[in-house]
Amino acid sequence: ILTISGTHPYKMDYMERNLNSNSKTIYDAKMGPGWVLLVEDDTIIAEGLGEGLKRHGYRPVYSTTVGEAMAKLSNQEFSVILVDIRLVRGSGEQIIHYLRSHAGPNHNTPIVVMSAFVDVELIHRVRDMVAGVLVKPFNLITLVNRVNGVIKDRIENPVQSSLLHNGTAPHAPVVEKPTVEDFWQEEQTEE
Repeated sequence: ILTISGTHPYKMDYMERNLNSNSKTIYDAKMGPGWVLLVEDDTIIAEGLGEGLKRHGYRPVYSTTVGEAMAKLSNQEFSVILVDIRLVRGSGEQIIHYLRSHAGPNHNTPIVVMSAFVDVELIHRVRDMVAGVLVKPFNLITLVNRVNGVIKDRIENPVQSSLLHNGTAPHAPVVEKPTVEDFWQEEQTEE
């Protein structure tokens, strides 16, 4: 398992452990191995997550600002968009609202929010527009499993997936928050 640890909350150290057998890449017949847009302003976090996604067969593309992300989103279709909410120049919410209110190649692309600053108000503001929320810190296996699940859901339930982005979400987003047991279990695997 790849774990995320470190003393600084935004500087994460990625260490490879045993790969979970459930973490196989899901291939979208239309797009092949998933192109994943990773919108994260901390390059250390982005590179670590990106390298982990690559090891699982995904093709990450990085953006550190809202403007850079918008340019990439207008030119390329992605399988999944991973977006941090608090960015140095702007907010991930700007990206979410823009994608859902404008036609384009990523209008129906699933979005997963990654943030250490998740609160009830945020969930209410974006719940009908996103496929999930990952609370930082999280381990790479959690991320890969979430990406796999979102892509699988999009392939298996295309109608339901498109309803998600028309303001009538069939279900609330999955909020995955690490527990004490997750971190304890990760420490046990290091020994």
